[in-house]
Amino acid sequence: MNKKTAVITLCCIIIYLIGIVSVFGQNKEVDVKDKRITLKTEKLPFGMVLGYLMVVYDIPIGFEQSVLDRNTAEFRFSANSPGIAQYPLENVDGILRVPANSGFKPPLHPVTLNAENERLEDVLNKIVKQIENYKWEINDGVVNIYPINGRDDRFEKLLDLKINRFVFEKGKPVWAITTNIKSLPEFSAFMTKHNLHFNGARSGPSDALQEMYGRKIDEGMHFSNLTFRELLNNITKIKKGGWILKWRFTSKKTGEEYMDIEI
Repeated sequence: MNKKTAVITLCCIIIYLIGIVSVFGQNKEVDVKDKRITLKTEKLPFGMVLGYLMVVYDIPIGFEQSVLDRNTAEFRFSANSPGIAQYPLENVDGILRVPANSGFKPPLHPVTLNAENERLEDVLNKIVKQIENYKWEINDGVVNIYPINGRDDRFEKLLDLKINRFVFEKGKPVWAITTNIKSLPEFSAFMTKHNLHFNGARSGPSDALQEMYGRKIDEGMHFSNLTFRELLNNITKIKKGGWILKWRFTSKKTGEEYMDIEI
């Protein structure tokens, strides 16, 4: 084999190997449901379980809350780290529990699991069976959990809303995502039409807020011609963590209704 032939052969082998790596990389991203999970819990709130999956297993999750679960603490979790670090969990013989002296009220829909190296798909099926009002599916590589009972039709329409273009500059903090969403003309028109309000304000200790929303995102985003759900999913894959869509409150003074998108 002469030198020229050897070089051509080597290039062909490299291209072939790159193709194999690319294919396997794509399958790994698509098959989120096949991730192996070990998680044993006893009567944990649903939100804590989601937080654990996001933080420990880096599973992106989008959650649309049912109107039947408004103002229910057991469904609360953070769409950004520190996630489970916010809650006082104890680990006894490998089983996660809320300490009896924590002051946390027992959940109405406790989640108990005994998963040892199980596929995420099987773990999610076990979780959803215990919280009654929800189903799950994977869209764009993100686990989406949505109501089958008490679904707000406005939220369903919002998630199906067509977005022409979304741009996010590399190096901006997480909180700027919310600012960019609020400035979308399609989003603004939808909120006006349905008499909904969204301010994106966050409360809590300044150091925790900085950790969750002040961190810089080292990748730019340029999306076009997609639904609002697809937008939230695609943003989440880049910034990590999850997204949450829920009702927030109705103003006693004005009667205005506020919703929340945490991302």
